[in-house]
Parts: sequence; structure tokens; C-alpha cells
Amino acid sequence: MIGCNPGDLGKAVKGWTPIAMDYTTSIIYTVDQTGHVIAVQDQGFEGPKLLWSYPPGKEDNLKGSYQAPVIFEDNILVAGINGHIYSFNKTNHSLSDHGWKQPQSIGTDLPRIFTGVAVDPVNNKAYAGSDDGSMSSYELSTGKPHNWEGFQLDDKIWSTPLVHEGNLYFGAHNNNFYSVDGITGEIQWTFATDGAIPGSPIITEDLVIFGSMDRQLYALEHRTGTIRWTFEASNWFWAPPVVKGSTIYAASVDGVVHALDKNGNELWNYDHKEQIIASPAVTPSGLVIVSVDGKLTLLDPTPQDLGESRIKSTLELSEKGIKAQILSNEEYIYVSSQSNNLYKIRVSNSGFEKNWCYDLEEKSVCE
Repeated sequence: MIGCNPGDLGKAVKGWTPIAMDYTTSIIYTVDQTGHVIAVQDQGFEGPKLLWSYPPGKEDNLKGSYQAPVIFEDNILVAGINGHIYSFNKTNHSLSDHGWKQPQSIGTDLPRIFTGVAVDPVNNKAYAGSDDGSMSSYELSTGKPHNWEGFQLDDKIWSTPLVHEGNLYFGAHNNNFYSVDGITGEIQWTFATDGAIPGSPIITEDLVIFGSMDRQLYALEHRTGTIRWTFEASNWFWAPPVVKGSTIYAASVDGVVHALDKNGNELWNYDHKEQIIASPAVTPSGLVIVSVDGKLTLLDPTPQDLGESRIKSTLELSEKGIKAQILSNEEYIYVSSQSNNLYKIRVSNSGFEKNWCYDLEEKSVCE
């Protein structure tokens, strides 16, 4: 599995510079390669504007993050590689003003966290898995730890849990996929695959869908774990699938994008010929995919076989290390890289148009 490292598929880096956006305020939140949480506002024609950065100095550095921050009401929740979960007041980035940090230990080496934070607003819970096979549970409003007695897996959890009807759904490096009661920590059911499961699942209708390093995409009944269908690709799946209407889009690591119907039948596929870690993004003009090496392609999602005419446009960003999820906002997408650059790109039927680039490290507009 090439070292099975989420950094650079074998090389040590500091997260993926993941991004999330508050669409009501046009504020983008990310964790850069120096381990700082950053809030940047898209001011439209005036371009990007830095609002705040945490921490202001070198203290309490997150060391980076692999999954996007979670925006919930007045807070931003972030999982740091340093093993801590943070809940920031999104207005003033404070941890003391209606925010929290857990665990509160200082100077202790904690198990690394490669998952994101999962939120259950109904039960007031926040969850994150870690490298030691544990799943942490906290009160969403206060950060108070919730002890799950007896819950401990025998391998890493990199799959960000998905919360649905009070249960958590996630995979682990022991090749198993789990449904776990979010209150008690009791395992509801387990499904065994032939490979590690680093990516996150999705739920559509009554199916939970996820990919594995055994090259299979699985669809299980979410209440029972009964297998409904599988789809085999030429390589393993890391990026979570995306559903639009009645079509499922899933990208395997070798760069092949598969379009499936709800029964797992392939409608079409497209070989990007470059490695893909980020999930496809659905826009009004088509399906956008991006390779690790920065090649963007806009595809026509029409179910019929279109051959080469499926490609509507391409754009080379000349970036290395694009693994975080693309954000889509109407006709615009936002793309971040491990080079600490953040792009806003307009997507139309005529192709891609770069609006701006922002250097998160230099805190300035880049070319």
C-alpha cells in the first residue's frame, strides 16, 4: 500500500490543507501546512481577505489536518494531527469564548488523528477516530469527554465517521467496516472486506457506500450491514463517492472515474491517467475532477457513452499535492494544495477561468 501514509502516499507531510466554506458569509476555513487554522473571506470582485489565524504565534500548533473543518452553528471544529480536537468560536477564533479543546493534556504525545470531526447535533456529540484504533466522543457544546467503555479497535481509524440516525459508520485498517451506536459505543454490526478502509462513507437512501483497498466499492443496507452490491475497479478507492440524482461518482486512486447507477451498474468511466485522492465535485456545468498533480478536468455527466467528447475542458494548475476535497459553490470551485495555495476558479460550459490564488503561508495573493 506504498507505506499507506495519508501524507504523500509514503512521504511525510503536514496534512492536506483541507477547506470548508460558510456559504452565508463566504468565509473559507482551512488548516495550512504550518499547522495554523486560517479564515479567509472571498470578497467577490475585491478578492480574498485574511480574517484571522490561530495560533497567533507558535504555541498550540495543530501540526496540520487531513480533513475539512466542520462548521456548526457559531463554531468551527477541527481535528489536528497533534491528537487534539478544537472547537473555535468562528467570529473571534477563541477557545475560551464558547469554544473548547480536547484532550486538555499539555506536553503529552497523543495518538495522531487523520480523520475529520463528525457532528451529531441531535445528541449533542462530536466524534473523531485516531491512529490507536480508538473513537473519541465529546459533548458538542462543552467538549466534555464521553467514555465509551470497552470500545477499542486493533488497528488505525482514518475513515471520518458518518453520523446517521444516531449511529456512526466508518472503516478501519483492520479491513472491517463498522456501524456503532453513537451514545453507547456498542457495535451494531461489522462487515469484513479484503483491504484497509481509509476513506469515508456516504449514505444515500438506505445504502451506506464506501471504498476499500481491495479495489471494491461496497453498498450495504445501513441498518443491517447486508451487502446489496459491489463494484470492482482497477485500483483501490480512497476518495469518498459522490451522489448526484440517481448517479454515483467514484474515483479510484489510479485516476479512473466511474459513474454508477444506484444498483452498482457502470454507466461510463473516464481514465484521468493521473492519481486522484480528492472526490469529484458536481457543478452546474458538469463533473470536476482533479489529480494529485493539479490537472483539472470538466466532464459531461451524461449517462450515455460519449467517448472523447465527454471531456469539456482541462486546466493545469502546476501544483503538487492536491488531495483535499474540492469545494463547489454554484459556478465556482475552490481548490487547495499542499503548497499552501488556495484557488478560486469559475467553471462554465466554455471551461475553467482562474479568479484568484491566495498564498496561505505568505498571507497574500499569488499569481
